[in-house]
Amino acid sequence: MKMRSAGLAAGLALSSVVASSCSLDNALDVFGELQQNAWYLPTKDGQARLYVTELGEGPPVVFLHGGPGNNFYYIVDALRPHTKEARFILFDQRGSLMSPIPDADVPALTAEVLVNDLETLREAMGLKQLVLFGHSWGSLIALKYFEGHPENVAGLILAAAFPPKTERGVAGLGEEMRVRQGQLLDRDEEIGQVLRAAGLPEDASEDTPRQSTIRWRIQSQAPITIMDLSRWREATAAGSAVYYNHRVGMAVGGSLPDTLDFSDVITTHPVPIAVIQGDHDYLGPGAPQWQELSRDCFQVKVTVLTRSNHNAWIDAPDGFREALSEAIRFTRLVDRADEDGVTGCRR
Repeated sequence: MKMRSAGLAAGLALSSVVASSCSLDNALDVFGELQQNAWYLPTKDGQARLYVTELGEGPPVVFLHGGPGNNFYYIVDALRPHTKEARFILFDQRGSLMSPIPDADVPALTAEVLVNDLETLREAMGLKQLVLFGHSWGSLIALKYFEGHPENVAGLILAAAFPPKTERGVAGLGEEMRVRQGQLLDRDEEIGQVLRAAGLPEDASEDTPRQSTIRWRIQSQAPITIMDLSRWREATAAGSAVYYNHRVGMAVGGSLPDTLDFSDVITTHPVPIAVIQGDHDYLGPGAPQWQELSRDCFQVKVTVLTRSNHNAWIDAPDGFREALSEAIRFTRLVDRADEDGVTGCRR
């Protein structure tokens, strides 16, 4: 399944780094905490060690990063306002930046391997059930884990979420994403304004190596992940080898089945599911399938952020912060019934 920006993996890996607006002291405090809490988890097959750390205090929430093949650091700025609301367990999935594997092992990587690693993490943490917070590709891993281990899931928070069902198959979803990415990239006037504001030469052939990277981020990366291109600096260079392992992304992305359908597990195992989606998100603007599902399943809550793209915390920081706080609270409500006393989904 190929996508405009180097396949499924690259298209889903694009994300954000720590915003420049944060104070230096706060940044040092947060990243100091991440370093102090770091540890390694051996996988059950002995083929890898997963880099794990924690941030914040409160009920545990396991974060699943985008990609596949990316890393968790891009979400730290979005979590910064919530460190008194939850204890975020962060880890790099197998083959990603801080959890590397030998090149020879990459072709054998699959989505199921990542799901199994998540179960290993749950057992190692001594948690009976997990609240999972998945972004982009991470939302798919959260859903696949829920499908395979529904008894071990207490709630799901899905941002830039995969649809609950691929109505035209995985290939069809890829085609839809390519079209949307093309539309997001087709903003020549706005891109030109940002390029000029960045002080880049009119002729790209005159770019220094640094300017060439900046130009790529403004022209080819930021438009796919955010709507406000003036904030391009907050979009990480996810396509570089430093942040993103392309071979891992292609191997894992290529392991997906032809179709995905999580309808059955959602309806038969009703747990709180909070979806946060931008209205311009290339993965599914406004999450229409999730909205439709929420009308019949009271345990599904959808928040759509206006003029927001794949990394909605950059486009709508206040809205995303409020939505994530509500999602954390929502996933803690275990015993609920709607106004008619009906639990789960109406058939």
